[in-house]
Amino acid sequence: ESTEIEGKEYNLSYKLSKNASVYVGYMDYDIKGKDSDWDEHDSTTQTYSHSENIFQVGAEYHANIGPNMIGWVGAGFGKDMKHYECGIEYDFNKNVGAEIAYKYTDVKKLEYENSDRSAEIKTKGLYTGLSFKI
Repeated sequence: ESTEIEGKEYNLSYKLSKNASVYVGYMDYDIKGKDSDWDEHDSTTQTYSHSENIFQVGAEYHANIGPNMIGWVGAGFGKDMKHYECGIEYDFNKNVGAEIAYKYTDVKKLEYENSDRSAEIKTKGLYTGLSFKI
């Protein structure tokens, strides 16, 4: 039995001051795995899949740490979910940057559609990404 989780985060951010911002958005999870005892499984391959979007609100603090580099810490919260992160972003220009971050996410009760099953999911580790500012 194994499980693979792919998560994506989409947020809209509002700058409150030079260093502080708040955001709203959602975490998008795709879960795939193999399990012989699963409500939504394919009986021939014993695989399952599920997608879940969790609405979140959060805040971040940003500080310049070098030329074109920003460090940040942040926290987001949603239904049965908490998300913490800290990282560094390098800005290629005023609209595009690359980032590396440590993130910790804990979803206490991820409920599956058309099923009475739920799961607790914890993810943590280094992440990379691109950011686009509009």
